[in-house]
Amino acid sequence: MSTNVGWLAQVDDFLDAAKTQSKAYKTNSIVMTMGSDFQYQDAHVWYKNLDKLIKYVNARQSQGEKVNVFYSTPSCYLKALHDSNTVWPTVEDDFMPYASDPWAYWSGYFTSRPAQKGYIRRSNNFLQVCKQLTAMLQTERTYETPNRVDYLRYAMGVNQHHDAVTGTEKQHVADDYIQRLSEGTDSCQHAVNDALTRTGIATQTFCNMLNTSSCAVTEQSTNFITYVYNPLSRSVSPWVRVPVTGQAYTVTDPDGTTLESQLIPIPEEVINLPGRNSEATFELVFQAADLPPLGFKGFFIQEQTAVKAAQHSIKRSGQASLSSELVKLELDPATQRLGRMKQGGVDVQVNQTFMWYHGYGDANGSKWEPPQRPTGAYIFNPVGEAQPVEVKSVLTLDGPLVKEFHHSFELDWVSQVTRLYRDQPYAEVEWQVGPIPIEDGKAKEVISRYQTDISSGDLFYTDSNGRQIMERRRNHRNTWTLNVTEPVAGNYYPVNSRIFVKDESNQLTVLTDRSEGGTSLSSGQLELMLHRRTVQDDQFGVGEPLNETEFGVGMVVRGRHWLVASAVGDAPRLHRDLAEQMFMGPQLTFASANGMTLDMWNSDTVVKQFTGMKPLPANVHLLTLEMYKPDRLLLRLEHQFETGEDVELSLPVDVNIQDLFTTLNITSVVEYGLSADRPLSDINRFHWDHDKSNSMPKNFRRAAQETYRNTEAEADPLTVTLNPMEIRTFVATYTSPYPLPTPPGDTQQ
Repeated sequence: MSTNVGWLAQVDDFLDAAKTQSKAYKTNSIVMTMGSDFQYQDAHVWYKNLDKLIKYVNARQSQGEKVNVFYSTPSCYLKALHDSNTVWPTVEDDFMPYASDPWAYWSGYFTSRPAQKGYIRRSNNFLQVCKQLTAMLQTERTYETPNRVDYLRYAMGVNQHHDAVTGTEKQHVADDYIQRLSEGTDSCQHAVNDALTRTGIATQTFCNMLNTSSCAVTEQSTNFITYVYNPLSRSVSPWVRVPVTGQAYTVTDPDGTTLESQLIPIPEEVINLPGRNSEATFELVFQAADLPPLGFKGFFIQEQTAVKAAQHSIKRSGQASLSSELVKLELDPATQRLGRMKQGGVDVQVNQTFMWYHGYGDANGSKWEPPQRPTGAYIFNPVGEAQPVEVKSVLTLDGPLVKEFHHSFELDWVSQVTRLYRDQPYAEVEWQVGPIPIEDGKAKEVISRYQTDISSGDLFYTDSNGRQIMERRRNHRNTWTLNVTEPVAGNYYPVNSRIFVKDESNQLTVLTDRSEGGTSLSSGQLELMLHRRTVQDDQFGVGEPLNETEFGVGMVVRGRHWLVASAVGDAPRLHRDLAEQMFMGPQLTFASANGMTLDMWNSDTVVKQFTGMKPLPANVHLLTLEMYKPDRLLLRLEHQFETGEDVELSLPVDVNIQDLFTTLNITSVVEYGLSADRPLSDINRFHWDHDKSNSMPKNFRRAAQETYRNTEAEADPLTVTLNPMEIRTFVATYTSPYPLPTPPGDTQQ
């Protein structure tokens, strides 16, 4: 813009752009956004030219132009819209999936880097454990940073970046994200150990490779103790699996009772995982029954010399079904795949198949040409139909506690274990995919497809960040007519915790242990993408293919799905509870106890259990418990159900938080905004006139007159009411029998 001719032309272009853009806006205030990847690197040059642009555009007002330009902020722009007294349209759907051109749907990143996505999910799980224990047992002084919790907190924050958890970063950047999580986890493990020490238990070891069935303590000790901590605000009874090398074990609970246990052989595909450093060939399985909320129980495990046949699983190569007290699974006799599921009076066909899509853009072919674009970290662009993976063999393992199908496939880089636990209302599908071969130059995107006989038509449902359930309709967008150019990728949605299909009677829900891309491409069908490996960059800035390797080969990923077949009316209370258990699983710690006898374990000198809080109502989740300041706690409570989901659990609920925790006596609370940066009383939000004032979506009725408050209960300042889907945030003062650690150089708390 250094010459008159130059700036005259650019002013004309800007005015044309502003007038064109204004046609899509409701008021005469429009936002001309500045910013894009790779474009802005010299602020002085940019602001110098923007100053000129603003000056010369506004000068045109003397010639009759009606465009006025000035620097602004999002908050100022929002105020201008509010002050216009406009009646606004409402949008009830979200914006997934989206495309930047007809063949470039940004639905690949819903699955990209699945190992990283799983690690981030597990890291958040442990961060909540760390924050809870250090708050309850007062071992960290928050706001005197950095403390040992903060390292993992910061790492989790960085990993929420839109090019981190999405899997759309360069490989060396992904490595850095993982290193930050690893270092943060190590720091939090030290903090958790200090907190546990205050309960009276000895220093614990964390087995970070349990996802490869590896743990040095359990493999190398004849006797060991496993503590199982429950981060949920209600009692749960999870099944525990620990890798071992022996042939017989006894498990003793805190009451001195010998528990029933079972030894399950580790699949060959797991034993042969690249980089696995373990001698374990079995997993010892037992139930940690009735774990208290925010508490733990210890279990004393002893290796025995005499092999107990009843403890070993029975191999039945010809058995075509598994049955527990609650669920029955049957194999399809023609394919040997999972074929049917029966649960609670519901009998549904569930044909499960591993498949893979050939992604567009071959390494050995010619360079791609627009308008097509290769499948990559962002883009999912399949070529043709998904190819099925045929079953090679099935091994059935029977036992008193857990029963399993071990599937091997013709493609040796895919395997699966399907299992039923006693008294659990789900079937667990543990999948393993990788190393995905690309020697043929083809990108591959691996899916698990569940075909049912449920008449779902073109509807299916996914969660929104683990909370609201979103109705999805195949080949459809609520606010415009969709031109279907990508019938597969254009129907993929992010699945953070669950996806389901239903008809008038039955529902099949699949819960995931990490974020995955998912869809329903035909009536009764569910499809989830598990892993992907590409051979070309999709030209959106990463600059390299999505080609993860480890130990010299393509990365291997293990994950889990929980399948729940239910009547439609029973489904919400099942999948809401199970999704919470999947998201906030138990934390295991270990300690060698080779010198300990059973009598020593049963003595009063060994701390075997701890209860951190009273159970919350079944529809309330403790979302946050952490130190806020040295004399303050941050507490968030979440109502887990939507309006109308359940006759009982969708109702408002009252919670008294005064004596909720066993080690913390809450003396007063101040309600804060969700981000906990200011008291709620200091927040004054705009109220908007909209065209559906009397028919807002059920989960967005946030006006005061539509929010129920139990005024009688809330007369007690420590009793709060939660409405469906509501999260309330409090900063609490408290007293505790545990003193906070003294800051370095300070003689007072």
